[in-house]
Amino acid sequence: MPLAQDANLIFRAGLDAVLPSKILPKVIAFKDNSLHVKNDTYHLKPNQRIFCFGSGKAAHTMAQALYEILENRLAGGVIVSPNENRQIGPIKHIKSSHPIPDTKSLQAGHELIEAMKKLNEDDFYIYLLSGGSSALIEKLEDAISLEDLQNTTQILLANNLPITTINWVRKRISKIKGGGLAKVARAKGVVLVISDVIGDDLKTIGSAPLMSLPSDAPFISDAILKTLPKSILPHLKNSQPPKKANNPPHYLIASNKIALKAAAKKAMDLGYGTTIVSSSQEGLTKNVASKIYFEILKSKPKTCLLYGGEPTVKITGNGKGGRNQQVVLHFLKHLNPNSDIGLLSAGTDGIDGNSPAAGAYGDKNVLLKAKDLQLDIDEYLFTCNAYEFFSKTKSAIITGPTGTNVMDILIALKE
Repeated sequence: MPLAQDANLIFRAGLDAVLPSKILPKVIAFKDNSLHVKNDTYHLKPNQRIFCFGSGKAAHTMAQALYEILENRLAGGVIVSPNENRQIGPIKHIKSSHPIPDTKSLQAGHELIEAMKKLNEDDFYIYLLSGGSSALIEKLEDAISLEDLQNTTQILLANNLPITTINWVRKRISKIKGGGLAKVARAKGVVLVISDVIGDDLKTIGSAPLMSLPSDAPFISDAILKTLPKSILPHLKNSQPPKKANNPPHYLIASNKIALKAAAKKAMDLGYGTTIVSSSQEGLTKNVASKIYFEILKSKPKTCLLYGGEPTVKITGNGKGGRNQQVVLHFLKHLNPNSDIGLLSAGTDGIDGNSPAAGAYGDKNVLLKAKDLQLDIDEYLFTCNAYEFFSKTKSAIITGPTGTNVMDILIALKE
C-alpha cells in the first residue's frame, strides 16, 4: 500500500478517536437521576433542571453528542462556535468569530453571561469547552475597546507567542475569561474539556472561562509591549488577584495524546514499527521539519514516527497556507527524489492557517509532481503559499471542519 494511503489511514484513526460523538458516550452517562462523569457521580433531584453551555471549535459537536445522551433531561442552554447556527434540541447555537474577535464575540459573550445568570441554585449545568473559545466569546474590561482587543490579538498571533502567553494576556483584559463566567453562575456544574494546548493546562485552554487560578506572568519582550494599545498595558503590569469563582470540576476528555495512541494502534495494525516521539512538538516549522526528516531517515524500514503539538510559522508572505503545510514543504526541501520516506502533517480541527486544507502530505511522488510542474519550493515557502503548492500537486489534506480540536498530528513513515 502506498505511503500516502497509509499516512491518511493513520491520521483518520487518530482524528476519529477524539471526535465528540465517540468520546462523550465513554465519559458521561445519566441513570436514575444521577449524572456519571468519568469516575464521579452527581446525584440530582427528579425535577432538577440540567442546562448545556459551551464555547469553542468543538462546542456544536460536543453539544450534539451530549443531547443524544441526555435528550429530554436537558432544559436548555447556549453554545458558541464558529460554525453555522443550528438549534440542537433545546440548546441555542450562536455562530461567532475566530481567530480575530469582533462584535459577534462580544454579543456571544453577553448572551452566554446572561443565560448563565438566570440559573438558580437548584439548577445544574454542563459546560463544553474546547479550543477557539478565547476568540469566540468576550466581555472586555472597562476602557478597552473592541479595536484594542483586535489589534492586541493580531500582534500576539503575528509574533508567534506561545498560546499560554496569548491566553494569559486575554484573561487579564477580560471579564469572562479566567473564571469570569463561573462567577456569574449560582448553580453548580461541571466542565468537559477538549484540550488544544501543549501540556493540557486547564488554566490555558479557551482562556479558562470557568477556572480562576493564579498564573505567573510570562515573558513578553519590550519590543512587543511597545506595539500593544495603551489601554492594554495597565492590565498587564498591575498585580491582579484571580477572579473569585466557584471553579467547578473540570474533566479533560480528549487530548492530543489520545489521538496519537489511536494513530499508533492503526500504524501497528498496518505493520509499522511505531513510536510516539512527542505530544508536545513545538518550534518553527523549518526546525520541526528538519528534526523529523533526519529521525525518520535514520529509522529502520517499515517505521512510523508520530508527533503531536503545534509548530509555529514565521510569516514572510500573504499567501494561503498554514503551519502544517509549511512543515511538509520544508520536509520536501530536504527530500532526496529516491527517498522511501514521507510526512503527513494536519490539524485535527480541519483548518490549517488561512487555507481550506487541514494540512498536507509529502514524499518522492509529490516531489516528482512538483518538478514536472516546475514548482519552486523556496518561492512557496517565502510567500507562505503552501496551499497552492499542495493543491497543484494534489496532496493537500482536506477534511473540512472536524468538530474537534486537539492540535496537530504529524506522521512520518518509512517503507
